[in-house]
Amino acid sequence: MGAMAPATSPAPSPHGTLIDMPGKGTRNRTVRVDDDLWDRSGEVLRQAGGDRALVFKLALRWCVDHPDEVAALLARPDVHHFEGAPIDLDDEAIVEHAIQMSGGGMHVRCDDPEIERIYPLAEWIGHQQRFGGKVYRRRIIVVEDWRQVATAERADSPE
Repeated sequence: MGAMAPATSPAPSPHGTLIDMPGKGTRNRTVRVDDDLWDRSGEVLRQAGGDRALVFKLALRWCVDHPDEVAALLARPDVHHFEGAPIDLDDEAIVEHAIQMSGGGMHVRCDDPEIERIYPLAEWIGHQQRFGGKVYRRRIIVVEDWRQVATAERADSPE
């Protein structure tokens, strides 16, 4: 048998993280939330007479009951992704394959599903390597998707 949890409640986390509460009967989960959002939500919930655990349970239940709506919501470009949020490399990373051109630039293989159907990646890699060619692979995180550059914007402008 493992060691028993202390009878007193632990101090709140300075990082806005849910903390382990002994003796509640369900497994504990850690959630990182911006301090300002955490404080503001606490005030709203105090006024409404609710608690964060119930809100999290209701939100998770809604996600399970409405998976298509969740996918559509997350695909919207106006959904805020909070700064400092941890990045899940398995979910957010994109894998690209490329060959190096004679001038040093990389020619990235198109990942369109139709191309994959016609010319599978494994076959393409085999053909590229057949006479000593090298195929390169990288995992990237897209911070901003492609957008058209306005005529007035300078090429070296960060925005």
